[in-house]
Amino acid sequence: GFEINNVNDVTITNTGTISATADAITNIGKNSSDGNVIVNKGTISSGNSNHDLTVYSSDGLQSLTNDQGGNDALKLEGYLPVNYVFLANSTSDYGKLAVDSQNGATTFSISTDSALSATTYESVITGVTSPRFTAGTSGTLTVSNGKFNYELSETSSGSTNWNLVVTNFDSTNPTLSSSSPSDNSTGVAV
Repeated sequence: GFEINNVNDVTITNTGTISATADAITNIGKNSSDGNVIVNKGTISSGNSNHDLTVYSSDGLQSLTNDQGGNDALKLEGYLPVNYVFLANSTSDYGKLAVDSQNGATTFSISTDSALSATTYESVITGVTSPRFTAGTSGTLTVSNGKFNYELSETSSGSTNWNLVVTNFDSTNPTLSSSSPSDNSTGVAV
């Protein structure tokens, strides 16, 4: 593994594999190191019971974009990234972040590079309590294949296991016909 320590504004874009027998990328943000960005479009892999990323300070990891998931969630220990960007390549290939000993807070968003579908992406984040999502847990996003609403939904209160529920965004105004509802209706059901 390696560390991001005593340096600022480092950007690591991983499209292959970074693997280590212990923690893979460590001490992120140590010694006033901030502004660091990790874009993970590959695999970051640590040894058993170790962590893929260990973050040392609240602003050590400015942004983390992640599409690593499946049976191999990205394992992070310590401070949450200031911005966590979920990336979905398909309904079966999308980012999962598993957090140990959470600290700090994060702003959740979805990458506009995602290929989204109206579906539930399961366990996209685990180990994070709801107050740590500083910008809320829902929003609207336009990607290449459409416009979607999204909401992080805790599987049960306090479980710290978050599903991402994506639905189609409908901005089409309803049309009124002369019969139902009547012309002078004040509202119409969508």
